[in-house]
Amino acid sequence: MTLTNEPNRLISETSPYLLQHARNPVDWYPWGEEAFERARQEDKPVFLSVGYSSCHWCHVMERESFTDPEVAEALNRGFIPVKVDREERPDVDHVYMLACMAMTGSGGWPLSVFLTPAKKPFFAGTYFPKYDHGGRAGFLTLLANISHSWRHGRKKLETSAERILAHIREDPGGTAGSRGGARPDQASVRPSLARETAGALMPRYDARWGGFGPAPKFPSPHTLMFLMRKAYAEAMDSPVWSAVRHTLAAMAAGGLRDHVGGGFCRYSTDRMWLVPHFEKMLYDNALLCMAYTECYEKTGEFAPVVREIIAYLSREMAAPGGGFYTAQDAESEGVEGLYYCWTPAQVKAVLGDGDGQRFCFLYDITAGGNFEGMNIPNLIRMPLGGDDMVFASIALPKLLEARSRRVPPLRDDKILLTGSALTAAALAKAGRALEEPSYTRDAERCVAFLLENLRNGRGLLAVYKSAIPGTLDGYAYLLWALLETYHSTLNSRWLDEARSLGGLMVETFSGENGMLYYTAPDCDDLPIRGVNAHDGATPSGQSVAAHCMLRLSRLTGDAFWEEWYDSLTRSLSEAMEANPEAYAWMAAALLHAENGGIDVTLAPGGHGPRQASGQSLSAQEPPSGSGLHTLLAALRGFHPFMTVRLDETSTDGPLAKAYVCRDNTCMAPVTDAAMLGRILSSPSPVS
Repeated sequence: MTLTNEPNRLISETSPYLLQHARNPVDWYPWGEEAFERARQEDKPVFLSVGYSSCHWCHVMERESFTDPEVAEALNRGFIPVKVDREERPDVDHVYMLACMAMTGSGGWPLSVFLTPAKKPFFAGTYFPKYDHGGRAGFLTLLANISHSWRHGRKKLETSAERILAHIREDPGGTAGSRGGARPDQASVRPSLARETAGALMPRYDARWGGFGPAPKFPSPHTLMFLMRKAYAEAMDSPVWSAVRHTLAAMAAGGLRDHVGGGFCRYSTDRMWLVPHFEKMLYDNALLCMAYTECYEKTGEFAPVVREIIAYLSREMAAPGGGFYTAQDAESEGVEGLYYCWTPAQVKAVLGDGDGQRFCFLYDITAGGNFEGMNIPNLIRMPLGGDDMVFASIALPKLLEARSRRVPPLRDDKILLTGSALTAAALAKAGRALEEPSYTRDAERCVAFLLENLRNGRGLLAVYKSAIPGTLDGYAYLLWALLETYHSTLNSRWLDEARSLGGLMVETFSGENGMLYYTAPDCDDLPIRGVNAHDGATPSGQSVAAHCMLRLSRLTGDAFWEEWYDSLTRSLSEAMEANPEAYAWMAAALLHAENGGIDVTLAPGGHGPRQASGQSLSAQEPPSGSGLHTLLAALRGFHPFMTVRLDETSTDGPLAKAYVCRDNTCMAPVTDAAMLGRILSSPSPVS
């Protein structure tokens, strides 16, 4: 790697990704007006490079091009180079990724975009090798061609840039620009659309290896969570439940899962989930924790996977104070996967010959290797059972301890609002399902940290210790975390915070005809104000907001939230009709609205346990035989359309009661846990 002694402008940044490039010979600017003002003064195009710290191909392009003096000279001479961390500025990434997809039909990172000084994109791609290869132009050739076109065909490039921006603005799904949305006379979304979304997904199910579609395979946990809601009332042997359980089991058996250290990698490069792209993302693990938790609630399966994910997050990703770090790199010592792979000799050096041979047999560790001469531990050939499970529980911690002495992958220690909020939601959900108060306490600690440290006046910040404003995703994910934390603790503080944040979210991001913008109105350093409506690696802020609005309407009885939900879903109905698979999490909200949900209000009774001011119910030691805690136990299980609230003011008699409303029908109060369980499991109201 060729580095300069003199740092460039990125040396003053806090992002680990930008700091990785701070000694490149490229004269990088961070995103900001200084770069574009210089582009205007020198009449040069801007080269925008967007990536993130744990991105393997971002590292490859840096090694091949951005540390190379020849490439740096060409970039510095003909362009103004700008480097962006997509996790710090998802709004910048969003707009120019849409441009890349409009121009090329695909996207990814590193994202490479050429802009006019007015920030308008005229050419885009992803990774480019330094030299021409396989009929594809290399980066040096590309720089020369674009520099020539800028000098001799400027008008054509500017016209192309205007056309691309117009396309983004006019996107019929409302996914990018400031137009679109529902017509005032537009009807609500068809109830059958959610079922049609499942119908579009299921033909892509891989019955052999699990998952949906060909390689590369992404976990897409929110899609699995949608399918679980679609199959909520179906038998366990239904095609949808079978597909979900098979997929979760296949991912847990494959190399996508870190069997030694816990957690999951970003995606699988093959159909069978064996060879991952080794980066580990906080948001992936949070969402997978939720998906495995929900399947556990329905089937009793996968509790060890949930616990393993949370143990990994606590050990590797937890930051002091309550937040969570963002990601771990795919590489260590410049080699992808080196940290995670084993040879038989390495295993035997830790476990001894006999136990080492047994472990290698169980976990597919061979002399020939299953990945570039090394081995990714996996259980694809056979699941563990009986004595083998006991053996693995003893052997794996020994291997983890030995692995911890290796050179670790770089950890991106940014604390993002989005990733930490998703993690808090996952912890609250898991704490409730697995009856683990420590998980719930960690969820409370995380949301408290975010509320205390990522507020800027009334608004939210995207990154801890930065001035970058939060996006819709950040607000919606934190709202989700607050509602999950309230459900698990019944601490009224979190419901009050959720109500306040929901109102601020609507005030900050509301747009035309009921949609929600991706950025706040004062984020004016982009050529358009985007709308991110469809799901990606994470569910869209629009769809999470829709779920939260439904829950708030039922928890508070305030029609404001249901009106906003109706307006939001109408605004996206045309896009959902055109491409239902891209809106799976919004379809899950439609199922909630269509189902009607179950709304439970708990009254502790005159002699039941009272919640101390500001104290979570989960933090108290329940007295033996407590009526309220008995009723709470009856609420466990997979009830994705249920809301639960605690009426702390009730004095209606000495016994704890549950007031249940279902399908617009309210029943007589229930004091018996068995009866409450029958009501929840019945397909129709029980009188």
